[in-house]
Amino acid sequence: MMTAPPMEHQGPLIYVPPFELLHWTPTAWVGTKLKGIFYTDSFTGPLGKQPTWTRQNQGLHSGTIWQLEPDPMGLTFGLWALVGTSGNRILYRRGPAALPLWEPRLTNTDCIVLTGAAAGEMCWVATNRSAPQQVYVLFNSAVGDVGLWCIKSIDSGHTWTACQIYAGALNLNAGNISVGFAQGTSPHPPGSVLYAVSCYGLYWALILSSSTDWGETWTTKDAISMQLTRY
Repeated sequence: MMTAPPMEHQGPLIYVPPFELLHWTPTAWVGTKLKGIFYTDSFTGPLGKQPTWTRQNQGLHSGTIWQLEPDPMGLTFGLWALVGTSGNRILYRRGPAALPLWEPRLTNTDCIVLTGAAAGEMCWVATNRSAPQQVYVLFNSAVGDVGLWCIKSIDSGHTWTACQIYAGALNLNAGNISVGFAQGTSPHPPGSVLYAVSCYGLYWALILSSSTDWGETWTTKDAISMQLTRY
């Protein structure tokens, strides 16, 4: 039977694994603000009976889940989790099903060492279905003029490099990074285009940046003033 691609709800705290076409998947993962990560394999849909949830926090340093992201390299329960409060976040990868532990792969301190920032925050993580071993983390430093960085791994988080997106002062440690998907024809290889967004200035203008070489180099467009988008 044909299978559909993974369904993601950028909540960012819920991830539903791949499901068979026209069939409801019984498995789901949910991240919470205080209690960590929960898993069920008895989810029968909005009108079904209440599923049974089990907590899956083995190896996590905190119960505060910022984001869950599917791991294309995972065979069954492949997930990345950005965990912890501001200034204390750690990026974890879930281990194999036979040893269901969350393994730390990147910390805020690692990002500071890689970028030379005085401080900063891991804001978002994105994986790449076209290049399953590649992982991208948006690191934002609102201290000084260090700016915005893409922290990139090409080996599922074993080693990391830092690629600067924007050099300049930012308002706060927030932002988003994502991998583009072509609709129709594209001059770029699948998975090679990335997008990032953050904000700066008196009116919190949005900074929109893009990369066409797997996050190695970035181009930043003219900022969009929030005065133009707030109403």
